[in-house]
Amino acid sequence: MVGQDSLSVPLQSHQDFLWTAQIQIGTPPLNYTVAVDTGSADMWLDASIFNTSASSTLDKTHQAFTIRYDMGEVSGYIASDHVSLQGRKVENQTFGIATNISDANIPQGVQGVMGMAGQRLSRLQATPFWQNLPLNRSIFSIYLKSMNQSGISAVPSDGILSLGTMNESMIAGPFNNLATVNPDTWSVPFSGINVSNHIVQVPFNTNAVIDSGTIMVGGPRNAIEEFYSQFDGASEIRGEPGFFSFQCASVPQVYLAFGNAQYKLKPADLILSEAQYAPDDRDGQPDSDDFKCVGSFFAMDAGTSWIVGGSFLKNVYTVFNNEMPRQIGFAPLNAKTFESEVLPVGLPSNARLLSPSHWILACFVAALYIFRS
Repeated sequence: MVGQDSLSVPLQSHQDFLWTAQIQIGTPPLNYTVAVDTGSADMWLDASIFNTSASSTLDKTHQAFTIRYDMGEVSGYIASDHVSLQGRKVENQTFGIATNISDANIPQGVQGVMGMAGQRLSRLQATPFWQNLPLNRSIFSIYLKSMNQSGISAVPSDGILSLGTMNESMIAGPFNNLATVNPDTWSVPFSGINVSNHIVQVPFNTNAVIDSGTIMVGGPRNAIEEFYSQFDGASEIRGEPGFFSFQCASVPQVYLAFGNAQYKLKPADLILSEAQYAPDDRDGQPDSDDFKCVGSFFAMDAGTSWIVGGSFLKNVYTVFNNEMPRQIGFAPLNAKTFESEVLPVGLPSNARLLSPSHWILACFVAALYIFRS
């Protein structure tokens, strides 16, 4: 329930790839659209959008900053000003003004980032904005609506960010609470993947960063290659190392396992986009196996940890609890439309076909997630 010291913020989906909220900055306050990113800690605005002369309370420090992403980087200078979210104001909030954004693949209409991770991850050495808000509890929760799903009828937006609270009406079962493995990242133990009864095992003490700043799921190359070995016609895309395509017409059931439960992903959430039409017969007539799709799971050549983004988060309700003990909780969504499903660790039923309407699902073959070095 939302009270005086909690907020319920509508989110906007950008091509089912990134989810944003509206904030206000300056005096007088102006609106800006920022990505909600649990994988980073800093707030920054694109200098080409942010009007530095429009606010009488803006303080430019001219101290430089750089945030390196796995795909590009952002750099500029540090400033502070009044920042508000649904009328709740934080005075003199530190944020970055990005004068250079290189290869970060940020969708049009997204004007910056609002980081939701811990302060020690901050490249600006600043307290994250959400932690400066006057909230009754140091928690936030996220619901993301799939672009191809009608979603919860009572929720007209593309998602909800609840600050200081959670929306219990959206969940259909108990939370699976997992202690974070780091005091600043939203990282929890990861148990592996179930692909139509084939278990992709991960080493003991494997961790996954739960990252709303990307749509994709990334893991070590050997595990991702084993994952795609269960997809018909799967192969790595030439010129796009780490990304794989497969036949759109037949997609196996996929479950991600956390703790003592595993969660089913909708078939559409395994697809980033249609990659190509490649007929395999001479009559030129399109068959279901002629369509290749780009997968939302990708291979990272370095490290053993995983990044788990929106492809998973769209299938659960997630609470990020910054209180002690610090933890993340997953719960099934309270709507049949979502096909949200949680079950004890075990083997699910056989795979099912992906409907033709999903063959043309389009998203970016790029992701915004923080390079954690």
